[in-house]
Amino acid sequence: MDWNCIQSLIIRTSELWNSPIEVANFDGTIVACSNLDRKGISRKEIAQLEADEQIVTIDTTNFLPLYLEKEPVGWLCWKGDKKLIESALLKIAIEETIAMDKTRMERYSKTKEEEILIRGLLDSQAALNEKKLAMAAMELGYDLSLPRAIIVVYLEPKENAYFNINLQLGYDIVREQMKEDVKKQIRNNIHITTQDFISFYNDSILIIGKAFLNTEELHLIYQALDVICSNIFEQIKDNRIFSSQLSYGSIASDISGIRKSYLEAINIMSISEYYGKNGGFVKGDEILMESLVNELPGRFIGRHLEPLYQKLVNSGDAFVQIMDTVETYIDNNMNIKLTSEKLYMHRNTVAKHIEKVESITGVKLDKGFNNIFIIKMLLVYFRRKSMKQEGKQNVY
Repeated sequence: MDWNCIQSLIIRTSELWNSPIEVANFDGTIVACSNLDRKGISRKEIAQLEADEQIVTIDTTNFLPLYLEKEPVGWLCWKGDKKLIESALLKIAIEETIAMDKTRMERYSKTKEEEILIRGLLDSQAALNEKKLAMAAMELGYDLSLPRAIIVVYLEPKENAYFNINLQLGYDIVREQMKEDVKKQIRNNIHITTQDFISFYNDSILIIGKAFLNTEELHLIYQALDVICSNIFEQIKDNRIFSSQLSYGSIASDISGIRKSYLEAINIMSISEYYGKNGGFVKGDEILMESLVNELPGRFIGRHLEPLYQKLVNSGDAFVQIMDTVETYIDNNMNIKLTSEKLYMHRNTVAKHIEKVESITGVKLDKGFNNIFIIKMLLVYFRRKSMKQEGKQNVY
């Protein structure tokens, strides 16, 4: 037991009482005292005492038993008058302080154990330590046999006046407290259960291992994840210190799948940021084409996309706006009227832009899905090449 938490309380009370005060553990060793020179000394008379909630007086010294969770843990000792009311209040204050410190240490211990568990689950060798990890999770109350998806919450410090002020006033302390506040907010979210582990993986990434009941209808779980992540983002988006971004990976059915789910979530956010779509809750469906381009085989890029890209570049700067028009056209089901409304552009202008791209590339958008797919991939590929030319790196 850590008795240091009551040391300052003992000193302040001693000054008010104008008398020496000591606290000894149940073995009689002084563990906190107003005269620090006496710390560690043994009070042999305590061995003769019996804890019964009553003040015992030996010579001029009073002894009052201290309890933690109804178990005797030590004695409050002072000289002079019994001070019944004051000593009872001091006894309560000491017991409450010890109980709060014990709770704090237990929470800290569990937090560290959760961090260790998550690091183990996300390690590349997790599958080799499956039994050990399952046992560690069980000790913390988590059943890893449940289907589970990893939600990644990325917290980035904001550059604003509040940030700069706290930077001068011990910002690191403020930041750490705010990180814990974000974690507490998420833990109290209506969708989070006792089976969901939550812990920081590093300084910026908070991991949520969201568990679900076993079901064969996985589409329902993914629908639920969309709702849960949207709700969490709404809950934390107005934080004064951090801007937040989050995503989730696939449902994991075993321990090795948990790492894959984490990597998928990270990949989704990385691709989203790379293509300039970062911010908030990032759904994998919203960057489907960008993800496909990142995974396309080199032969497809070399045979189809790169030659078309060169044709666009050689056509001059005007193709940038034209490509935006065509992308909006494709994203709106090849509907010219809807495209013109979205872009506040005359439908004849939209039609001319489409014709221009078809003329440059030689790919007709009304000749089947393959052509539409190639042009859509070309648009994404163009943005990817532009990012590289600007020196932007894919964080994944």
